[in-house]
Amino acid sequence: MRKIMTILAAFVLVSGAAYAQGSLLRGIGEKAKQAAGQQLKKNIGGALGLGGGDNTQSQSNTETYSSVSMTYAQELLDPDQQNDFYPTEEKASTYKFATYQDAINARLALPKQGSLNSIKDYEAYAAKVADMREATLEMIRQYSLRQSELNNQSMNGPSSYTSQGAGQINMTPDEVFKAISDAGLNPTTATETQIQDAVAAYVAKKQGISKEQAVKLMAESAAAQKDQPKSRIQEIQDELSAIFESRAMSAVNAAQTAITSLSTALLGGKTAVDETNLSGALFALRKKIIAAWPKSEECKTVNQLERSQGVKSRDKQDEIIDKWNSKQLDQWIAKITQFENAEAETAKKVAALDAELEGMSATDKKTSEWASAKTSVITLNGIILSYMEMPAQVFDCPLVSHAPKALED
Repeated sequence: MRKIMTILAAFVLVSGAAYAQGSLLRGIGEKAKQAAGQQLKKNIGGALGLGGGDNTQSQSNTETYSSVSMTYAQELLDPDQQNDFYPTEEKASTYKFATYQDAINARLALPKQGSLNSIKDYEAYAAKVADMREATLEMIRQYSLRQSELNNQSMNGPSSYTSQGAGQINMTPDEVFKAISDAGLNPTTATETQIQDAVAAYVAKKQGISKEQAVKLMAESAAAQKDQPKSRIQEIQDELSAIFESRAMSAVNAAQTAITSLSTALLGGKTAVDETNLSGALFALRKKIIAAWPKSEECKTVNQLERSQGVKSRDKQDEIIDKWNSKQLDQWIAKITQFENAEAETAKKVAALDAELEGMSATDKKTSEWASAKTSVITLNGIILSYMEMPAQVFDCPLVSHAPKALED
């Protein structure tokens, strides 16, 4: 697991470096201004895409607002700014979710195209996101509180194989993955023999027996399962395990791609963002939006208004800015929508399997197999949370800020 965390840490490093680039460039521009004056800043600003080139007006000593920065409008879009339109006061949620399925059935829809046109619109939608988030997190907390009890039941509860005299090994997908990681194996390249050996070592440690005894117990368990048709609980466990494995492998592959990109970048090569996943697609779109604002007619107009009319034109500037932001949000939401169906399908599958487990008889719910399957459901809570949180990603879109109304001319 430490290996995976190292890979993911490197991925964060890649993302952090990319997001910090805008701040670095602005710093260079400011130092240039201090060193060589406005003309040098204009040249550097244009070269780095910070504005101050063809899309701004030159100043003269006779202009009323000659002290206005040549990159005034450009600087209203801060690449590092975190948009926060959420309520400042914490309130109890108006929702109460007992199950994954309850949450998914009530999930907030993404905003319709053209519906976010002002800060008031952002705040209204953000309030809905916050309301649903509170209930979702509480539901996941309640699920997690059952983990210890279920782990105990999966190890000590009655099994459908007990009457046959064969031992039963119950391991969640998370435990199998941990056993592989603890052995220092790469799950994408490890052989079946290596995986079996790693699992045997994990079982031996978990149950306080020798590795030889663990191997024998695993063989007996496999034979017992082979001789009997699978129960519905076991089929559900298999389906949950497949979902877990698919997600785990996707995470590992994404991290390995990030490491490769980092290595390429350090060697001076060009890197390509993986736009086949939502985070990569949004990262690429973010860069395009940030680059588009300084070159836009809207940016040019805001600069002209500030130069000619100053603070008196702020309402008109805000109107132009809001229209620009609305267009970018429409693009952003459309990009999220492209990935929504795939996320929904997986989340709904996990929720449906969970509901099926909950609908079983009291006898089934006392077995170790049921407890193991239920533990797997809890292990996959990140899938539910990811799907429920997709509406919150709307405000990750880079937005142009309004100029402060109290700013002195």
